[in-house]
Amino acid sequence: MDKDTRKRVGTEIVLEVVAEQAADVIKEQGLTVLGEILTDAVASMVPGLGGAVVSYRTAKLKRNIEEIERLLVGRVDELKDIFYSKSVQQQSDIDRLYEHMLSNALDEPQREKIEYFINGFINIAQCETINEDFVLIFYDLLRELRLVDLTVLKLYGRFYLNEENAEINKYDDVLSKHNITYEQYNLVRQNLVKKGVLTSKTDLTLEKDLKAIEEAIKELQNYAELITNPKKNKYPRLKSLKLQYNDRFELTKFGREFIKFIINANYLE
Repeated sequence: MDKDTRKRVGTEIVLEVVAEQAADVIKEQGLTVLGEILTDAVASMVPGLGGAVVSYRTAKLKRNIEEIERLLVGRVDELKDIFYSKSVQQQSDIDRLYEHMLSNALDEPQREKIEYFINGFINIAQCETINEDFVLIFYDLLRELRLVDLTVLKLYGRFYLNEENAEINKYDDVLSKHNITYEQYNLVRQNLVKKGVLTSKTDLTLEKDLKAIEEAIKELQNYAELITNPKKNKYPRLKSLKLQYNDRFELTKFGREFIKFIINANYLE
């Protein structure tokens, strides 16, 4: 493959390279022509970083390139079906999406998260119209979240995932997987609320509890008036106060969309 071809950035180039080289050969040889294309792409997209990229001066970059390569090879047939079913304009939009995926995934410090960048690329590529702002919002959020955040999000979104035999079915699974305490788990949930992917029912239940407390106080005041009245010798029974407070969390609409497009490995429209 000539140098000019290798410098082109686009989904079709990736598909061409994979078609030329058997997947098992790529796997055995490690960083091959596809890896070189990814490297050249980054060098052209990130001014001032070209030298460091091309010479593989950072271990993280080389590691991430190899992981992107491995994941793309494993899903090349799926990507082919999507890409070649699209119009010329849609293919151009997918190329732009590919660039966003690449620039974010290459800078990711947690290698295991790269699969989610690939998931987002392939799942969003299936859409008839690709909104760039939508893509950037999702990738910005993914860049900010850590693996433990994503595991907790999977717990709350397990019914929205097309995954068989999910390992995360209760919060104990999260504690065990990431070796964290319940307090740390709760901090993760609070962080996800701040990010807008989880919402807490706390405010709603507190409002109901405050109303119940107010009514109970009024009942006590009435009772006090009755027992101080010498003409009364029978008194009503006080009702027990039951508070509903429960710090419950659930996915927001944005959280469900994030799971569908980014976490879900096989989203079909």
